Order: sequence, then C-alpha cells, then structure tokens
Amino acid sequence: MNQIKSAKKRIFYYDIIRAFAIICIIACHTFASFASTKGLFGSNFWYYSVYLNMLRNLGVPLFVVLSGCLLIGRKDSLITFAKKRLNRVLVPYIFWGIIFILFVIFLQYIGQNYYDYGTIGNLIFSVFNINPDGKTVFFWFVPMILVTYVIIFIINKLNERYENTLKIALIISLILIVLINIDLIPKSKPYNYLYYFIFAVMGYYLSGCDLNNNKYVNLSYNKLLALFLIIAIAFYSAEILLLTSHSLSIKSYGSISQFNILNIIAVLSTFLAFRCFSESDGIINKLESSKLGKAIFSVSVCSYGIYLSHMIVKYGFYILLAPLKSQKFVYTSLTLVLTLVCSWALILILSKIPVLKRLCGV
Repeated sequence: MNQIKSAKKRIFYYDIIRAFAIICIIACHTFASFASTKGLFGSNFWYYSVYLNMLRNLGVPLFVVLSGCLLIGRKDSLITFAKKRLNRVLVPYIFWGIIFILFVIFLQYIGQNYYDYGTIGNLIFSVFNINPDGKTVFFWFVPMILVTYVIIFIINKLNERYENTLKIALIISLILIVLINIDLIPKSKPYNYLYYFIFAVMGYYLSGCDLNNNKYVNLSYNKLLALFLIIAIAFYSAEILLLTSHSLSIKSYGSISQFNILNIIAVLSTFLAFRCFSESDGIINKLESSKLGKAIFSVSVCSYGIYLSHMIVKYGFYILLAPLKSQKFVYTSLTLVLTLVCSWALILILSKIPVLKRLCGV
C-alpha cells in the first residue's frame, strides 16, 4: 500500500463522513453544559445530553481519519505542503479568532457575560493559545490538526526513502493505543495532539483495504454495512454506559478519552460503515446526484468554516430561543439544528464574496 496519491475525483462518502463529523461537533457544543449540570444527573434529559455531547468522540477523530485517507502517501514538497495545508488552516483560524474576540467584546459591551475573560489580553491569549480553555476550548482543534499535518508530512517524506515507513507507523500507532489505554503516557491536551496521527494512519489503511474480496471475508457490502453499524452503535453505547455510571458514582461529570479502545473501535467502525454504504447497490450514486447529496457536499466543503464560526451563531440562538428554555428537549434540539443550518448559510454567503472566500474556511 505504498502508493503515491495524486489529484482524484472527489470521493462522495468522504463528504458524507465530513458532514456527519461536523454535526457531531455542533451537537457536542450544544449539549456540553447540560451534560455537566449536576442538577440534571440521572434525568432522561441528562442521558440525552450525554449521548449527544459524547458525539465529539466520533466527530474529531473522523476528521483526522479523513486527513489520513487524503494525505498519507502524497509526495508534496515543503512549500506545497505549507501552502495547501498550513495556509488553508491558519488563515481562517486567525480570521474567525479575531471575529470571535470582537464578538465577545461586543457581548461585554451590551452586558452579556456568557464569555467572560476579564481583560482583553486574557481573551486574546485564550483564543490564540496552543491549548485553548474556557469558552474558547473549541479552538483546540486547530493546533491539534496542524501538529497532525506536520507528522503526516514527516511520515510521507520518510516513506519516499524507506518502503516500510507506513508499516512502522501502523505498528507505532498500535503500541501507542496500548500505552494510552493502560495509562502509561499522558492523555491530556496538548500532549495528546501528538497521538492523533493514529487515526490518520488507521484511515489510510482502512480506505485502501478490500473489505469483501479476500479469503477472510465473504460478506456483501450490505451485510458489512449492517455489521459495522451494529459494532459502532454498540461500542459507542458502551462508552456512554461507562461514562454515565462513573459520573453518577462520583457525582461529577467525567470524560472518556478519544483514544479509549471503545472509542477507537466505534470511530473506525463508523468510518467502515460509511465506506460500505458507498459500495452498496448503487444507492450512493443516487444520493450523490440528489438535492440531499448536493446539500451534504456543500456542508462538507463548508465544514471547517462551520466549525470556526458556529459558537458565535449558537450563542445567538441561546438568546433568541430563551423563552423555550424550560422545554429543554425542544430548546436544545432546535438550537442544534438552527446552529448547523445558519452556520452553513453564513459560510456559503461569505464564500460568494471574493475577498472573504479564502478567509471564511471554505
């Protein structure tokens, strides 16, 4: 599998995964505060919030898996790499970081303290920090993906000279998974930014393997789709059960690492389910040419911009939908849907303005 990747026709199931991943992340940011509210512990709404909040454990790794599918095996020079990857990530990050800072200052001016950082200096440092915290915690994805891109670039360069580089990268990834799960190396940010290449390497191998045309597997893609869906749902649900049981026992909301073996299996099974769907009975071709398919493609293209802008949009709906706050299921679910749709619309509009297209994250 030591192939050289070049420009190809866009792979539609990658777009489906990317659209699904951004929905997962918006769901997490919509429900995070409710999942950690002690007064809700044990209620039906709490379990609902935890289930949707934990979708971050699928969304972020799936983005990295796709990076591995698309980037590992490429022969890019350092200049090409910096221009295509670092530039494409950093410019929108700086743009939306500045917009976010101005937004917070505006909120403080009108007496809204949802984002309270004290001084402007603290606010700027919190946004443009290798390990963002507080209300800007969502920006952590940017330094993480940049670190992952650098590691992928190094792997690709080594792979040009040493033919076993990718196999060694896979072995190192498996060793790291074991070490992380037996708590022998730190799992906290920003140390774990170095580990995310694990998902990239897994994505590279899974995207290229022949799932139903070998001596070990004799199942149709439809049956494999059902199998991987069951595995993904089962392992994701096991994560939720583990998290909720632990949180109730210690009376404090905990967390599960995205490198937990349960989550890794859930992520990879989700990816394989989407891949099998793309091979099943021509359905993918019908979907791709439909209006829904075009919408999925558009959300995929806009996903990075949606990621960087959605927290601003979400807060706007927190204010507009405040009269529904007592109806928690309606309030949060509506916030999720409207945040996704309006963030998507915002990026689409900005992308039509030539001077802003490069800045907005398309």
